[in-house]
Amino acid sequence: MHPCIKYLISTLFILGFLSFHGQHLKGIITNLEGEPLPFATVYIKNSTYGVAANSYGEYFIELDNGEHNLVFSYVGYKTIETKINITKPAHYYNIQLTPSSEELMELEIVSNTKNKAKEIIKNVRINKSQFKIGEFNFSYNQYTKNSIEKRQIKTIYNDKDSNSKLSLDTSINVNFNNNILKFIESYSTIYFQKPNNYYWDYSGYHDFADTKNNQSYTVSSDMGFGEYSIIPDYENEDDRELLNELMDININLYNNNIDLPNVTEKPIISPIAFNGFIYYKYDLIGSFYDNKNKIYKIKITPLFKGEPLFEGLLFIEDKNFRIASYELKVQGPKLNYDEFHLIEDFHIVENKFNFSKRKVIDYTIKEGKYKVIGNIKTELSKYIINNNLPDYFSKNQIKVFSDSIQLRDSSFWNNVRSIELKENELNYINYTDSLRNEYQSEKYLLQQDSAMNEITLGRLIFSGLFHRNRYKGNTFYLEPIVSQFNLFGIGGYRHRIGWHYDKIFNNKNKLELNNEIDYGFRNKDPKGNLELALNYSKKRFLRTFVSIGDRYSLINRYASVSSSFSRGNYVRSRHLKLAQRAELFNGLYGEIKLEYAIKSPLVGLDFASWSMEVFGELNNPEEFTEYTKSEIRLQLTWIPFQKYYFKGQRKISLGSDLPTVNFIYRKGIPNLFNSEVDFDFIELGANDEIKIPQLGTSKWNVQLGSFLNKKSLRLIEWKYFRGSDPIFFSNPLSSFQLLGPTLSTPNEFLRANYLHHFEGNILNKIPLLHLLKLQLSAGSGIILVPEDDLAHAEIYFGISRKFKIRNQIFKLNTFAVTSANTLVGANYQFKFGINMYDPFNQKWDY
Repeated sequence: MHPCIKYLISTLFILGFLSFHGQHLKGIITNLEGEPLPFATVYIKNSTYGVAANSYGEYFIELDNGEHNLVFSYVGYKTIETKINITKPAHYYNIQLTPSSEELMELEIVSNTKNKAKEIIKNVRINKSQFKIGEFNFSYNQYTKNSIEKRQIKTIYNDKDSNSKLSLDTSINVNFNNNILKFIESYSTIYFQKPNNYYWDYSGYHDFADTKNNQSYTVSSDMGFGEYSIIPDYENEDDRELLNELMDININLYNNNIDLPNVTEKPIISPIAFNGFIYYKYDLIGSFYDNKNKIYKIKITPLFKGEPLFEGLLFIEDKNFRIASYELKVQGPKLNYDEFHLIEDFHIVENKFNFSKRKVIDYTIKEGKYKVIGNIKTELSKYIINNNLPDYFSKNQIKVFSDSIQLRDSSFWNNVRSIELKENELNYINYTDSLRNEYQSEKYLLQQDSAMNEITLGRLIFSGLFHRNRYKGNTFYLEPIVSQFNLFGIGGYRHRIGWHYDKIFNNKNKLELNNEIDYGFRNKDPKGNLELALNYSKKRFLRTFVSIGDRYSLINRYASVSSSFSRGNYVRSRHLKLAQRAELFNGLYGEIKLEYAIKSPLVGLDFASWSMEVFGELNNPEEFTEYTKSEIRLQLTWIPFQKYYFKGQRKISLGSDLPTVNFIYRKGIPNLFNSEVDFDFIELGANDEIKIPQLGTSKWNVQLGSFLNKKSLRLIEWKYFRGSDPIFFSNPLSSFQLLGPTLSTPNEFLRANYLHHFEGNILNKIPLLHLLKLQLSAGSGIILVPEDDLAHAEIYFGISRKFKIRNQIFKLNTFAVTSANTLVGANYQFKFGINMYDPFNQKWDY
């Protein structure tokens, strides 16, 4: 059947479905000039049930048949009450609010609202032990929908000549038909295990954007700079994936600190925390009766504009001082979101447990001239107390996705869907479902590939050329011309050409072929390298790797910037490498590598004259006799109690709260293939990151190593450390700032690094200074090599500011560094650096 016919049938089905599935009211809330009021609220009078408008002032509220008294409100505007009679599935109601210089109270006027509010909050704290979860296990069912739209920033409603403040419109459809980027529905049973662990068992999960094949392409290689890591990089197949995690968010205001990953850099102080009075102002703005229960309505206002804090309303039940509901938004500095708004309602289960029954999250992200608008609605039901985790959860597995969840039909979702979807959401679901088979067809994929495969002058020069056939799983990529010029190569200018080929098989295994050749015109010396890798079993991260080549390779792969380009850090290497990498069991990653190489000094080569002027003594190549090496290298990295889950054929690893341990063993094998080396090296290290609420984040890294056998140990096989650069502040957890350009040793060593980010906990509380949005950092490092009589220690203090360009968040840093060294004495220097943020791992580079 043609997709358009399917879509027409689906649309007719939706119209019929809406006729009996429920009722809703929607519209736009604006001021008198027709400008939308973002995140204005709509509540049923004398209840905690309500919604917030999105950043365009558009609201959507589900209502039963009959008459409802609705309250429309926005900060700085007069609250308006109006009666709406719901008689059919969809009503449209646009409203304009009038500015007000005073806030009106509801039903109960209190002479001293601040003192009364503080008294109520104090009672909430006293009684929170009755309602705070963490002392018992329980489970519940949860339906969640996550709708993400992208719109161009523009005025939505502009009726400046209108004299009407209210308009009830049941015929004109408000424009909700904007571009939906993504829509996800899920239905799961969630298990809470004390003291604070959540587990998800999904019986339904449908990502309606998954109908299209991934169109991204990445080039991977085992060559590179930095400390060697065998933990697999996460392959992000969805550039909106970080928005999915909001569906799993759990906010417990009874905790003193609230973690909102990727929303704020540090935990938010709860308005009912023991120190909440330091951070918030409380006002009682009214009360009402809901089912004979008196509800206090308390407004909370942050006292520090530079701190990430909540602002909004708490609804407190008078009888037992429990939180009946809240409506809050995050104020102050945020990471990925420009606006973040929360509503949550609670109810009593078994006469004593205060559990959530409804959550609504609205957020906005600005992307140039566009806004990404997100709306997440969650319904929670069927609570069971003291329900233990099922046996089919493996240890440390936090989510279970059954193989059939993506195949659920519309009847399943109609049965479990406990909220009403907007028309454009239902249209989107049925439209993408109708095209699911077409998206996987050869015709569609070839059509999409043709755009990527087009050859243009711009692509040839700047981005490279593709030839891709996703239906067959083939991709060929030729690197662009701009990447072919190596002006600072060995012997001066070298010209390089790189190309790559990938093959993805039906079982999702991936074959990678990476090739590179380069040619130096001064010495007429062609060099090249070929890498072949097979990635298979994404549940165990199996990777088999082969590399063969003749190239100028780095002695120290993590050298300072100046040393990296100097000729003293290069040797000629004719090599063959074989490696096998895998996750041996959950959290334990291993790699074994065999390298056969002939190492040659850079003798007889003509260097460019400028290289000696730029690098000085560092430019002198290492002098040694050519030798043959056979080396086996074993590395184990252990992430204790690593949290994870499987999604399809992929394993998603989520890290651990415990330190990561790393072990390395290198063995130079004598006589194997005429090998001339004989040594044994062992290294043990650990690193971790610790969040200290309201004090910041501490990070540390420790390494201890030694050569147990040095019978035939060449200079190139020594242990190398990263040197220092004159101005650039390098990663302080894996390098030193005033150590000198390079350092290596054949002896035992101890290295320790520490860094603490205060994350604005000091400067954000200082009037006026918080407007600069600056943050303080401090740290230290030490390295000891007793047999070399070397002891180096340094401390540093810095100030940084966060920036965002498009979707990338980074910090610009300025540090003052001072050091003491047994070889060169004391030193100090000012340095500058840049620190990048990884939203998936929720971590900074350092």
